[in-house]
Amino acid sequence: MTRTHGMIATLLASLGVAMPLLATRGFTAFTTDTARAQDVARMPRSIPSIPLLDADSASQAIVSPGAPRTRIVGFVATRCVTLCARQNGVFQQLQQRIRTDSLQTRVELVTVSFDPSWDTPRALRYFRVAQRPDPRVWRVLTPADSTQLLALLD
Repeated sequence: MTRTHGMIATLLASLGVAMPLLATRGFTAFTTDTARAQDVARMPRSIPSIPLLDADSASQAIVSPGAPRTRIVGFVATRCVTLCARQNGVFQQLQQRIRTDSLQTRVELVTVSFDPSWDTPRALRYFRVAQRPDPRVWRVLTPADSTQLLALLD
């Protein structure tokens, strides 16, 4: 092996260790979701106050009035039948658990559409029939102004 080959091998070996170390936040985050959660925990972000609509076209915010509650926010497209449908199933289970354990004053579920051009209040009414969210536990919202969706997703 020549000296150049040895240097290249050393460089590649170093990269082979450094890249996973950087990509996994020091081997603590093995999914992008975990990395994002760590980033948010380290540097919390404020939720922008953008107008959202419910199935009845009533204006709402992600943070509803009243006593502070823990909010679990999920983003879906109501016509999505893969991951979104799975998340809706999880929210249905959580809703049942929240009601069973009388946690309505402490925990709230919020689903926000990331497809406001399709998910109008009318589409949310169909979603409401299919998913049966209890409005005391689970609110389903869509951006009133689709141009503000990216700010919310960020």
